[in-house]
Amino acid sequence: MKHKTLLISFIVLSTILAIFFLWLNEDSTQPNNQNHAVKTTVTKKTRPQQPLEQTTLTATSSPALPKELNEQIKSISAAYAQTVNYPVYSQPISHALDVREPLPFEETAVSIPFPTTSGNVIYLHAATDDYQYFTGDTILFEAAIKNAPPSAVIEAEAVLGYLQGEDIRKIALTPAQADYSAFSARIDTTSLQTRPDNPELLISLSIVVDNEPLFTTVGFIYTVPSAEVTGLGEVAVNRENLDIPIEIEVFDSGYYFISAVLEDTKSQIPLIKLQSEGRLTEGADILTLHAHFQALKAKQSEGPYTLKNITLHRGAEYGEQFDLPGKVSQPSFKIPQFSFDTYEDIPYHNEFADERIQFLRSLTR
Repeated sequence: MKHKTLLISFIVLSTILAIFFLWLNEDSTQPNNQNHAVKTTVTKKTRPQQPLEQTTLTATSSPALPKELNEQIKSISAAYAQTVNYPVYSQPISHALDVREPLPFEETAVSIPFPTTSGNVIYLHAATDDYQYFTGDTILFEAAIKNAPPSAVIEAEAVLGYLQGEDIRKIALTPAQADYSAFSARIDTTSLQTRPDNPELLISLSIVVDNEPLFTTVGFIYTVPSAEVTGLGEVAVNRENLDIPIEIEVFDSGYYFISAVLEDTKSQIPLIKLQSEGRLTEGADILTLHAHFQALKAKQSEGPYTLKNITLHRGAEYGEQFDLPGKVSQPSFKIPQFSFDTYEDIPYHNEFADERIQFLRSLTR
């Protein structure tokens, strides 16, 4: 986790430096009698596995930044100062919308206006009930035509195919309205083959309204799961952390990433975004999430909790093109209450945070 914290911090700093030096380069093309210097000092690495910890950055002299860039850096600096109060694997949630899960038919929804020769505008809506499907899942599809003339003649056709490749088969559409202004379909994937090198599928929808052609597509992922979350181990307080072991049945060995939201069960308020990672081997294995005491205390909740919004995927190995998603057996898991008295009240401290915040602030005026 410490290594990941440093990596994220490095990415933030690298982004700021890239913007800053790009602006300096543009500024240097203008006539200017003053010499500007930015000094970067890199201390020799003493621990190869954590090279970022030995990096020191200073800005000794710089021209005044454009107002917009200056405000952006100030905003990033303030956000970073707040983030480093807690470990990256256990971040308090400030806004519930940040972790809101999409409703069925929401994530893949498309809505396109089509001006017609008569001057009317017809709207074509289409969506599947989810974005990620696994072998054996049933895909639900819906489509609707809005603002068509009341007596319009409507014809519809849908085809399932690969994003990169040939069509698979036609989809049987069922009218959902008597005037044919809406359609639905259930797609059985029992006999549908997966392609690891081409997991993206498309439903191509063609509609004709009084000889006016309308067309749209809906994309989604269809693949074999790399692993499956099957349950929780014994949740327990471990010094300053609440350890939440996630039981996983691994089908494809590799390096895995898992994330989840810890929610207060009574208030249904999302509290903390949790994440963990590690190499898993085929068969039964475990990744453990850690809810840090300082984050729990900041949200003033001792539980009971609900663990939800769980996502799991295997990172692409060398030579592979795509990450491989994992499956979650149930949408949420219950976790009992743990009194704050059972934790060790150990403050979280990022030893490099002060230096990085000071550097970010030194870029602004």
